[in-house]
Amino acid sequence: QTTTNLLMNAIGAVSWGSFSNIGRSNHEPSPPQASPRTYLAVEVGETCQLKCRHCIYHRSDPATGRPNPIVLERTAAALRRGFDPAWVTFAGKEPTVYPEQLLDLAALTRRSGRLNILMTNGLRLPALEDGIDLFDYVDVSLDGTEAAHDWMRGPGNFRRTMKSIEWVLQNSNVHVGIIATLVHGDAGDCSDQGSQIEALARDLHSRFGDGDRVSLSVSLYYGLPGDPFLLDATDISRLVRRLSAPGLPARV
Repeated sequence: QTTTNLLMNAIGAVSWGSFSNIGRSNHEPSPPQASPRTYLAVEVGETCQLKCRHCIYHRSDPATGRPNPIVLERTAAALRRGFDPAWVTFAGKEPTVYPEQLLDLAALTRRSGRLNILMTNGLRLPALEDGIDLFDYVDVSLDGTEAAHDWMRGPGNFRRTMKSIEWVLQNSNVHVGIIATLVHGDAGDCSDQGSQIEALARDLHSRFGDGDRVSLSVSLYYGLPGDPFLLDATDISRLVRRLSAPGLPARV
């Protein structure tokens, strides 16, 4: 069991991938890159206030987690040695649980031409009032409509998260990336989750219009063999067809 947990926590430590644009931006090719871009993913701490059904991280007691000063020290040392990532992502479990260390790290990595990206469930974003502009993007998790999201993450969290997104848009120049995770199967009493993500895309377009500060990305769930949330080809192709219709550009 310990070995399995270590493996699960290490997934993504070194990673690669790509995005497929859907909808309005479907025919806009990405510019060629002269050389590979590097990024730094910083795990600010090991605590999250939620217990989401699709979380891939396993800790024996997440509530005992605390910020690790070594993260700050090693990030500073790497930058001093000339490591120059194109963008830096701040994750966790939930990085906003540790606002002081999070903002110290964001100030350390902040420079012109580099993107600072905060990956969060969004619930504590207003607590970053004095430092929200240290980030270029806030990637906020929403798993579909209110019913689907709250089934995945707990009652009341959709509305709290949406209020935080609105706060960011009203009080900063930060871009908001909505990140929905597609899983196989029904979202509780809702229809299949892909249809809930399509409904979310329509809702976001209705709320925020065609501006360039809000985007939608869909992450494809992965896990160990036998996981009931594992996707199949039908799940993915059906999602792509659905996301071609709403006005909000999306990517998978």
